[in-house]
Amino acid sequence: MAEKTTETPLESADAQETPKQPKKPAKKAAKKHDNRSPLSKLRSYTPLLVVLVCAIAFVANVPLGNISSFGWEAISAICPVGSLSVFLASKVFVPRILISLVIAVVLILLFGRAFCSWICTVPLVQKMLNIRSISIEDQRKDAKMRERKSRKKNTNKKASTEVNTVAEDADSAVSVALSQEERAEISQQMAQVANSHACALHSPKKWDSRHVVLGGSLLSAAIFGFPVFCLVCPIGLSFATVYLVLRLFTGQVSWALVVVPVMLLAELLIFRKWCYKICPVSALMSLISFGNKTFVPHINKDKCIETTKGKTCSRCNTVCPEGINLHDYSAGKFGINDCIKCRRCVDACPTKAITMPFLPPKDE
Repeated sequence: MAEKTTETPLESADAQETPKQPKKPAKKAAKKHDNRSPLSKLRSYTPLLVVLVCAIAFVANVPLGNISSFGWEAISAICPVGSLSVFLASKVFVPRILISLVIAVVLILLFGRAFCSWICTVPLVQKMLNIRSISIEDQRKDAKMRERKSRKKNTNKKASTEVNTVAEDADSAVSVALSQEERAEISQQMAQVANSHACALHSPKKWDSRHVVLGGSLLSAAIFGFPVFCLVCPIGLSFATVYLVLRLFTGQVSWALVVVPVMLLAELLIFRKWCYKICPVSALMSLISFGNKTFVPHINKDKCIETTKGKTCSRCNTVCPEGINLHDYSAGKFGINDCIKCRRCVDACPTKAITMPFLPPKDE
């Protein structure tokens, strides 16, 4: 007779709990996935903090304003596009607006387009509504374009090496016939061609559709005598929505409470590429940011995987919301002047080769 095996309550409990054990590593993996620095985490909450401060000031009847026009009594700072639009619309010299424009230019020269990622409310609204500013199809198209450019670049390198070898063979064959001065002149010309090619590879892009919208916004202000863009600016519409909701508690109800949010949703839903295709504020900041030399992402070539091991990484290029290629500016969607200082490339680098120093290192 075979003995019947009896299970104790502890053994049966262990047998029931065994399938639940593999769930623990998943939690650890989820915690390790968020490898952002404290500064990057702070950036995610600063737009919400700005909205809350402006809302509290509005309720407390404090003349603080909002990020489109904020200040204290006689001291104020207005949106740079709004400042230029008011100048062109009124055709009157206003020292207060000029001072505001100068302050904006100084801040852009110092921090670049950091406003777009640290203060602007449009990314915050897009995140709350789960709106992707760049569609999956655009990302796939960009990836295919980068692959084509990299292949073309590799073929050009192979062709140039073959041409160089042929040129070296030809040079060695006719070295007897050429004098030393002629050979030095030929080598100097080849060096100039190589330098011009390198400058073309790393030349930042200057113009796109945003700058056309910027020109149209300023021209419309001059023609109609009113800053027309301010009526449809999503930054102003987002703050107007907050203020209109707050007015409900005071019994002030108007049709604007329906019109303004609908306009904001229509702009962000229909024009999902607003930030890098339409926004004239980012266009003006990108032009001024050509003079920005501070907090620019820098790659340490001694740590970078692509330079040390020759492997393709491209994580910094993949996570960049502006599509900037730190290895080759001409291969990206925008140049380094469009960097919004979001620090995503710094957090995504597996070897911590990317930093954002206050001033560029001496080797640049």
